[in-house]
Amino acid sequence: LLLGTSGCGGTAFTEEGAAPGLRLSASIDLGEAYAGSSINAASFREQSIIALTGGGHAVGYFDARGDACLAVLAADGVLRRTIRVDPPLTARLLADGHCGINLGRTEAGVVVVMYGAHGNAAVALAVDESLLQNGPLPARLAGALWPPLITYPQFYQLGGRLQLWYRSDPDNTVQSIECDDGIGNATGAPRALLVADGDVRPYMNQLAVNGQTVALSWMYRVPSTDGLVHNEGLYLALSDDGGRHWRRRSGEALALPITRAALQPEINVPSLSRWPLNQTASCFAPDGNLLISLHARDAAGVPQIHLVRCATTGTDQPQTEVVSDNTNRFELDGAGSLWLPLSRPQLAASADQIHVIYRQGERLVIASRRHLDPAGAWVRRIVTTAALSAWEPSVCRETWARRGILLVYVQPVRQGPADTEAAGPPTSAQVLVFENLTSPPQ
Repeated sequence: LLLGTSGCGGTAFTEEGAAPGLRLSASIDLGEAYAGSSINAASFREQSIIALTGGGHAVGYFDARGDACLAVLAADGVLRRTIRVDPPLTARLLADGHCGINLGRTEAGVVVVMYGAHGNAAVALAVDESLLQNGPLPARLAGALWPPLITYPQFYQLGGRLQLWYRSDPDNTVQSIECDDGIGNATGAPRALLVADGDVRPYMNQLAVNGQTVALSWMYRVPSTDGLVHNEGLYLALSDDGGRHWRRRSGEALALPITRAALQPEINVPSLSRWPLNQTASCFAPDGNLLISLHARDAAGVPQIHLVRCATTGTDQPQTEVVSDNTNRFELDGAGSLWLPLSRPQLAASADQIHVIYRQGERLVIASRRHLDPAGAWVRRIVTTAALSAWEPSVCRETWARRGILLVYVQPVRQGPADTEAAGPPTSAQVLVFENLTSPPQ
């Protein structure tokens, strides 16, 4: 992606100061998009932007009519085409904040699109990336139902293979399956990684991946009698071979599927805060340590974004620090997708900087500090003054890891209570482009 390209129309973005090590260099306008729920936000999707061969990108979102779309960007950031995928979601699913569009790409260059879900059969489509960029394609493509009932589908490149991770319903099991030339040609049987313990259900964070090394962190949701959502613990398992075998940090092998009785929490989150929020992110730092974001109350009872630094071997206690400076006391508890004054974050680490991307109030914030200075202060810069409502960040991890360019999907979205639509007009969907100024990426 060449820098300096900016879209026309849409929301005007400005920086108040500059995030250390990053410069906002471009904004790319995708057009009007559905905003009646956080379906276009990132709480429950891993990839909304993927890199294509030759420097272009594909972006998945729901357009103003609620149709699933693929926006195809050229290497210079110009929007080349927008392709819609059928069938459309029902009005109920479109309003469900747990749904989303997830993209993946196989080593052979097949782009896989999956959308919908939340206890339903998701819609899947596989298309060659060369056709997306250069070939003749109709304005609408037909997807097909992927029969299992699933929630939270996420694609990952692990050891040169594309894997689909998801929650299998109604048994609440976290599973993965390898994809060969697309989801229609998934190879082998699904593999269960985490299983429920009666009414206690696992909720995985976004995986941290570095080649063959994989870190899986998760929480358990425990039954409650007060009608609120209670999550507990931060558990961790690691793989050194792309997800085939798993171990504790101590090196002891773990049998699959992993049960709650097999592990103790790596961090006793309840001692830090009651009931942390599920579905946060993780990544590897350049020194090999694992970074995990944690959305929970601080010692004063105020919700904050925390960063956990954890060695992948040994038994040293992980270190936790507060990143955000939120002063708004709000509740983290409640059923369904919640509109929160402080969003879940995304992480990006380079050789000398850690960046935490999130929304505080209505504004996008990038908090940064030097990677090798854990005692250093976080510098927080406001990137946009647009009213973002329930937006949560989604980034292209591959472009950051390979090229040191951070692409962030940004769109104001609303969210009704208990996964219902918050009626209102569509809003402008854009991709912000940040250049890494100080060092190569991880």
